[in-house]
Amino acid sequence: MSYVFNPRRFQAEGVAINWAVHARTLGGLKEYSRTLKVRPANVQLRWLPNQEIGIPSRPFSVWRRASMRAEITDLDFRAVLVPSLGGRTLVTWPGVRLVTAQLALTGSAGYIYAFAGWPSTSGAVAVRRFEPGAGTVRIGAGAMDGLLVDPGISIESLLGTDLSQYDEGMGWEELERVGLPVDSARWTGTAYGSHLQGMLVDGSGSSPALTDPVVAAGQRLERGAPSSGWDPQLAAGITAPGWQEPDFTAVIADANDSLVHHLAVISHAHPPRDHAGRTIAVTMPPPANSGGGSAPGDPTTSLVSPWGMTLLAAGTDPYAALALGMGTAYGPDDLPKDDHGERSDYDFLVTATYEKGLDGQSAERTYAAVIPSPQPGIAPLAPAGATVQKMGYLRPAARDLPWRTSLRTGWERPPVTPLARPRSYAFARLSHPGDLAASSLLPPRIGGGWLPGVINDAQMDGDPAPHKISAVDREIPIPPDPGSISPAYSVAHQDLYGLWSKWRSASTSVDQPGVDAVRIVSAALTAAGSPTAGSPVAGQLEVEFLWDWSARGPQTIRFAGRLFAAPLHGAKPPDTSVPAGMQRSLGGGGAFVDVEFTGDQAQHAGVPLTGLNLAGDAVVPMGAAGQGERERRYRLRVPGFTLAFDASGHVGLALWAVGQERVTPHRWGNWPTEPSVVTTSDPRPPVVIMNTLPTVALGSLPDANGESHARLSWSAAGSVAGYAIYESTETKLAQTAGSPPADIETTLSERLEAMKAVFNADPSRRAFTRRNSTLITGTSADVTLPRGTTDIHVFVVIGVSAGQIEAPWPSGPSASDQWFAYAVPRRSRPAPPTLELHPLQDGGINKARVLVGARDGAPVTRVELHRVRVDEAVASLGTMGPPVAAVSAGTPGWTVGQGLAPGGGIRTLDGFDVPDGSWKRVWYRATAWSSDDPSRGILGDRSDASSAAWVVVPPAGPPDLSSLDLSPGPGGAGEAVITWTSRAPATPSPLGTHRITVSATVPLGAALISSSEQLGLVSEVEPATGSGFWRIEGAGGAATGYRALLRRADPGDTVEVSVTITDPLGRTTTETVTVPPGALLPAPEVTGLALARRQPLAGALAEWTSNTPPVATPAGSYRLRVTLRPRAASPLPVRPPRPVVIDVLLEDVPVANPTTASARTLVGRYPGRAGGYWVYSPAVPERITVSLTAPDGRTAEQSIQPRPNQLRRP
Repeated sequence: MSYVFNPRRFQAEGVAINWAVHARTLGGLKEYSRTLKVRPANVQLRWLPNQEIGIPSRPFSVWRRASMRAEITDLDFRAVLVPSLGGRTLVTWPGVRLVTAQLALTGSAGYIYAFAGWPSTSGAVAVRRFEPGAGTVRIGAGAMDGLLVDPGISIESLLGTDLSQYDEGMGWEELERVGLPVDSARWTGTAYGSHLQGMLVDGSGSSPALTDPVVAAGQRLERGAPSSGWDPQLAAGITAPGWQEPDFTAVIADANDSLVHHLAVISHAHPPRDHAGRTIAVTMPPPANSGGGSAPGDPTTSLVSPWGMTLLAAGTDPYAALALGMGTAYGPDDLPKDDHGERSDYDFLVTATYEKGLDGQSAERTYAAVIPSPQPGIAPLAPAGATVQKMGYLRPAARDLPWRTSLRTGWERPPVTPLARPRSYAFARLSHPGDLAASSLLPPRIGGGWLPGVINDAQMDGDPAPHKISAVDREIPIPPDPGSISPAYSVAHQDLYGLWSKWRSASTSVDQPGVDAVRIVSAALTAAGSPTAGSPVAGQLEVEFLWDWSARGPQTIRFAGRLFAAPLHGAKPPDTSVPAGMQRSLGGGGAFVDVEFTGDQAQHAGVPLTGLNLAGDAVVPMGAAGQGERERRYRLRVPGFTLAFDASGHVGLALWAVGQERVTPHRWGNWPTEPSVVTTSDPRPPVVIMNTLPTVALGSLPDANGESHARLSWSAAGSVAGYAIYESTETKLAQTAGSPPADIETTLSERLEAMKAVFNADPSRRAFTRRNSTLITGTSADVTLPRGTTDIHVFVVIGVSAGQIEAPWPSGPSASDQWFAYAVPRRSRPAPPTLELHPLQDGGINKARVLVGARDGAPVTRVELHRVRVDEAVASLGTMGPPVAAVSAGTPGWTVGQGLAPGGGIRTLDGFDVPDGSWKRVWYRATAWSSDDPSRGILGDRSDASSAAWVVVPPAGPPDLSSLDLSPGPGGAGEAVITWTSRAPATPSPLGTHRITVSATVPLGAALISSSEQLGLVSEVEPATGSGFWRIEGAGGAATGYRALLRRADPGDTVEVSVTITDPLGRTTTETVTVPPGALLPAPEVTGLALARRQPLAGALAEWTSNTPPVATPAGSYRLRVTLRPRAASPLPVRPPRPVVIDVLLEDVPVANPTTASARTLVGRYPGRAGGYWVYSPAVPERITVSLTAPDGRTAEQSIQPRPNQLRRP
């Protein structure tokens, strides 16, 4: 069966240590040679199974063979320079994992690092140094995947041995059986407990008998325990704590009691893969202090994995590794000689056998780890970056004893490296500067010596400094005098073999906490007696305060205070500096108020203070019996204050307190930065003068919530903090006096006099209610009268001093003179009026007769008439605009009918309205208005609008019709177009519709058009064939346009055209026109074509005349065409030259002089010369032809042939 090499599950390592050299390096060879058993140089082996594979079925086996027995192979390797690794050369080889490598090297001195897994120097599994001239270097580890070679070193060749050379049956000799120090009595019946342990071959070559596991563990400790400890000096002249080797028997017994005994049941009853997960319950007592006391609470129970704790101990402590069977050691005399009588260089192999696999049901499996020829051990790196940090304070163990502090020493977490890796640390303290000997802060080990602290590689969530290792000094006292300490702490690292680093130190200074603060629980500054307005006020200060006696007893409690005029109750003081005493008056002075303590008793100025319980609700004797051992509460009274409220209604006192400790050197505390503030207010009653009215005032009209608002005002009073408003009503006063309710139809003045008589007879405040919970600081206020009230409301304003003392309530026979009286105004809204309209004509003027009737209810004094023509606008009175008429009694042109009752107002209205004539409806609404009655609080109001009514008032004259305009049609001489406009509405009116009658007749012939129809039914489309007429709607309020098209069969016919419009009243308007025979378009005309008499430009300029109008006609536009035929360049041209043609609408011919032509061929019309046209050509043409074509196709044309000798230049 082959071994399983899996360094993740089972790993081993080893070193060779010369203890004398190590002790000499630390400077303690002489010291340790006097106190310890000096062991010779030896080989130290360590191994550790991963917790997932559990406890083996039997002890581990340690094998050996001469290191030269392995076959060395010449390997192909690859070397690559890697800048990111410090410029080192990365050496790798294909396919195998090496155990040893032998390199032929040249170059400068440097190091070779072996790694397994990811290449790095920090994760090196072996390191060797190369010196120039050495030639070869041999390096080995349990498994190597590559090498890193320092710059300047060249690799000539590489020989190596791979793991296959170390398998079972490859010349291994079993040297020792190593295991847990099991107690056979407790492991009875287990397979593991039946195996003996010990050396199988000794230095003489004989085979000693195996022995009991406990005895074997002692032998391993005798061979491999460290021969030297940490450096005996922290620094030059400063002695480290004494290092002591423990008693091995006690170490083994402790391992059995705390760990190994618990593994018996786990190993026997569970498969190996479950061993780490099996736990036991361990009782944990509450935390204890240095005095032996425990924190409150019951012990707790924790679940602990015995196998996990075993691996932790064996992986961190050299004594535990040897005692627990996960390490061994061999001196020079412990290894046998080879065949030549020499003690060779050996490779080692450690195996762990699981007879039924990891699950307890499989085939046997043996894990193996190789330790190639162990090389000299390297001491671990010394701690780096050590600092000391205060964690907090601990109260004195008893009152007036020293404060204590907890200090944490931290240093950089060492890298997790396979070589020279720190596994534990030592921790020591120099308590005072100048001390020459340090004390150990490590817990004592059972059996003697110290138990080093464990360096745990696992980082926990929430660790505030995960990059650091920390050790804590739980308690160090701080003497009250001088009140500070400056300790120094030292730490050193230890590896798994017992090699120690140098010490590294850090120091700090810690002061004891400041003097405890005096806590002012409450304070009150109160007036003495019953002061009146204008008199001075005497005051007294009462303070309740706390002092915590658990740490320090007080000697003196001192109070300082400053009085100030406070703008508001509780306002902050303007000056927060501590005064030199206790002010007794504003701007005055006074001595500190000191409370002196004699034992537990406190007094001020010879007067004892009052002791209180902690809640302050009971008086108790001063001292521990009544007040307890911790916080104690006291009450202090200080008379003799004079309070002035002239500048403000409030006087504030900024109060500070400080304590003095009883213990030497009697330290004073610090005054607090912020004082306690107590405020007292003016206790004197104020006097208020109110600006009342002799009559009832009216509030505002009700708002959206139905509430009315009134304004109260009064004169400012001295020594007042604010004002309170009291309210009562007419009904409340009557009920209080037992009087009948008031008649609201009587006048307000009469009702007010009745109310005053009731109040003056009994000016009680029973019928009044205070309106404001917060004082009003101004001299006016807005009050609201509730919705729907008809009562008179009365208000009384009372001044309140800063001390909440109210001014006297009104009294005497004129008490009501201090009232404010308000009533809510009532609206007198008439009912909506009736409205009738009748159209009529009077003297040729169309009018609307308007009849308005008022309904029963509030008297009407005015009627407003609203008018609008837009149907949609009549929906609301607000969209009809302002009234067109406001009619009251006596308005000219209107007949007013009065109501029957006296002052009954308008009953009916009869009158006329003359709007502009129109065929649209004229809409009307009417509203009725009432008048004010101040004596009863009544305000006039407008009624809702009447129902809408309408009338049509037609225009005064016949319908609108323009004259008929005649123009040629687009289809030639036989067509004619007649156009006209009219403002007569095409839509039907409430009185009917407008009609149009069109006739177009050839005398003694047929009618081209004969039509009579409603305007709204006239087509808006031109007829495609024959004659007809259509409507063209006007835009932007313009009149509607109409057009008739006449298509004569014979252009020589005369046509009589008539258009008549009739309105709904039967009134008519008629217009006529006669279409003459023949074409209506002027004939085209071109006359007088000739060369100009004077030629202003080079080339040829020709002119002609035409009376044809240069405008577009309904039939179309006239078109001008000018053709210029160029002269041939030779008498017999191959092809005639192409003529120049200008073809343009006559109205588009530009108006310009020929001089604008320059070098272009251009046609134009002379400005200021009617009918004058010209054409210019830069070259003299052979022929010029001008033709003008009318829209109906008729044409006029002239041509000339200019000769160059005809041209006259200016």
